[in-house]
Amino acid sequence: MEFERARRYERSVTVAVFTGPAARAGNGANGHHAPGAVDPRSLAGVLASATREVDLVTCHAHSCVVVLPEIGPEEGIRAVRRMREVCAGRLSAPIAAGIAVFPEDGWLFLDLVDVALRNARTAGDEERAAVRDGAMVADRAGVPVRAERAQGT
Repeated sequence: MEFERARRYERSVTVAVFTGPAARAGNGANGHHAPGAVDPRSLAGVLASATREVDLVTCHAHSCVVVLPEIGPEEGIRAVRRMREVCAGRLSAPIAAGIAVFPEDGWLFLDLVDVALRNARTAGDEERAAVRDGAMVADRAGVPVRAERAQGT
């Protein structure tokens, strides 16, 4: 619904995916968490406390998705950084985040969120969010061409 509204009224929607160590440990499929892992319900609660009333926070497995209606790229980056700071103050483990913005990233933006999140995980630098910084591009077939992490948090 938010994406249709954004398309119709030519507005932006930012989507961010947050994950803690349990997802990266590959240990949560059967409900067990790795030592130091973040419970997704706890993560969802912290994220919900750091968002606006109109934002949507939902979790699936070990990732939480935050939908930020009418938030463009720059505001989205600031919002994700702010949410990660809140998480750092209230959770015991570092949180990785991937972000993409519709319509700036096109209809393939959810694939780009995955690419950004994967980069945050594989970089081993969990103190930095994987954020859209005008650096993620996809070709016409939807294959990510490149994705970069933003510098700093």
